[in-house]
Amino acid sequence: ARGAAIWPALGAAATATGARALALLDFGCSAGLNLGVDQFALRYITDDGRLHDRGPARDGQRAEIESRWLGAAPPPAQAGWRLALRQGLDPAPVDVADPERLRWLQACLWPHDARRRERLARAAAQLQHLPHTLTQADDCIAALEPRVAGLPAGVQPVLLTSWVLYYLNAAELARLRAPVVRLALSHGLAWICGELPTLSAQDREPPPLPALPPGEVASSATLWTLRHAQAGRIVEQALAWSHPHGRWVA
Repeated sequence: ARGAAIWPALGAAATATGARALALLDFGCSAGLNLGVDQFALRYITDDGRLHDRGPARDGQRAEIESRWLGAAPPPAQAGWRLALRQGLDPAPVDVADPERLRWLQACLWPHDARRRERLARAAAQLQHLPHTLTQADDCIAALEPRVAGLPAGVQPVLLTSWVLYYLNAAELARLRAPVVRLALSHGLAWICGELPTLSAQDREPPPLPALPPGEVASSATLWTLRHAQAGRIVEQALAWSHPHGRWVA
């Protein structure tokens, strides 16, 4: 469901780089469901109660994501970009085409949440029909640079990390950030990061949190940032705040 934030973040990456064909690399991808984000039926609900559907239309088969869109900024426009390549990198990727592995993944869900269970099943079914690659690597940080360097010409490399830096220690974070900077300067890599603000905001103070809906807490709010090369240096842009499971985006 954090696709509610990933989808407009990909649009921001396309705008910042001027690219339209994106090569998405999900670092710490698990089953790689985020690689199908452009195929989800998204619905943003603004404060005035209006519904803003984005992505493909709902057809009863696609994964459906519904999210509150907070604040005065307008919801994102329809996509002017496309995912030309979809790659995932993980120490133990989950193959959703394997019924036993899919059952294990479903067992990790909260048992009372039927909507989430249905969304996962639909996303898994969609991913099986999309061209994508999940790569197993014991050291994903070491595997990152050759994956980006080996991309074909004409595509914009986009690295996605969403709630994965939280599991790295300080030394591992430094090991990851160094090649990302090199790849940004040498291969134009753009980095979309959705994490706790202490991890996603590297070069600037996080923006203030929006007024949250009743019952929502600020402690787990996810800050989405975009880092890319511009005129020979790395620039960082704060894109949005969101609920970690996409219930709201600001």
